[in-house]
Amino acid sequence: PQCAPQDVTPVIAGDTMLCPNADGLAGTVNNMAYDTYQWQVKFYGETAFADVPGATTASFTYGQVEYSVSEIRLKVTLGGETYYSNVLFIDGYAFSGITVGHQYDPEVVGISPDGAFLICPGDSITNTVNQPYTTNVKWYKNGELIAGATTATYVITEPGEYYVSGSPAVCPDFSLTALPFTVALDPDCTAGIGEQQTTAFALYPNPAGSTLNLSLSPNTVLDNYTIVDITGKTLMSGSLSGTAPSINVDGLATGSYIIKATGPNVQATKIFLKQ
Repeated sequence: PQCAPQDVTPVIAGDTMLCPNADGLAGTVNNMAYDTYQWQVKFYGETAFADVPGATTASFTYGQVEYSVSEIRLKVTLGGETYYSNVLFIDGYAFSGITVGHQYDPEVVGISPDGAFLICPGDSITNTVNQPYTTNVKWYKNGELIAGATTATYVITEPGEYYVSGSPAVCPDFSLTALPFTVALDPDCTAGIGEQQTTAFALYPNPAGSTLNLSLSPNTVLDNYTIVDITGKTLMSGSLSGTAPSINVDGLATGSYIIKATGPNVQATKIFLKQ
């Protein structure tokens, strides 16, 4: 006879901070069974709670996209009386896009006209995923996963197209992929014969359309050429003759390329753009 009346007001608890595109779950925690259940929501800027259609059980699942920056509560009936629960404020994490920082010696590593990093053998670029995407990190080269490259920092020493994906630590199931960036061979270091690489021939027009012309320096003889993309993949090769040879490059896609030309006692390399 001295027991206090039982409090039948519903008490709810649940996820109040949601990861991007994730769901939250709320439910009663006071071990009471009610006659009816109706979850209600009040969105930011509104003044009154409204019933959530179909949300009529003891638990409620809600998405981050629809319910971030809102309040939810539970309305119940028991024995003909109506009761309202405590209110949960629902919010969600918002992250900026994933980006990568690059550290390199600007005296050694160059930048091509279309933004590719230019390296020579032995050069390196240290790349670090910026916060908060430092969990579940995966680095890729030319579209292939790099084995063992799962930390926030990765050192590049070879040409290729690179990108990285990662997740914030608080939302490990939410992943983004950074924009790719290209590391290419620097044409100023591939010939290996000092200044001869820049004076052996000139290119015109540059950017090129369907034809790339070579203008040879006096006393220069070039026999063969190879065209590679900025990752080092060979795309074209052939022979050269005369003092003003031309090459049909109509089949190349728009972008940056490297032409390597060789002759008796000379090896020369230049970069050109195909438009």
